[in-house]
Amino acid sequence: MFNNATNVVMAAGAGANQVRLFDYETGNVLCVISDLPKAILTLTKANTSNDFAFGSVDSKIRIMTQRVMKEPLMA
Repeated sequence: MFNNATNVVMAAGAGANQVRLFDYETGNVLCVISDLPKAILTLTKANTSNDFAFGSVDSKIRIMTQRVMKEPLMA
């Protein structure tokens, strides 16, 4: 899934039960949401904000907000 407003690619899967966000231009991993109890089956983004949601086998939908950082967290 591609968020063209922030140049971020979002991916999720069942293998490691993770959601990952990548920088489109560099391919660097920006964020990993891990330790999820069950496989991720669906991932979608909002059309009008930086929110995204993912659903898993545990019957839960998690809604997150992608924040755009102007500077790296660590120098």
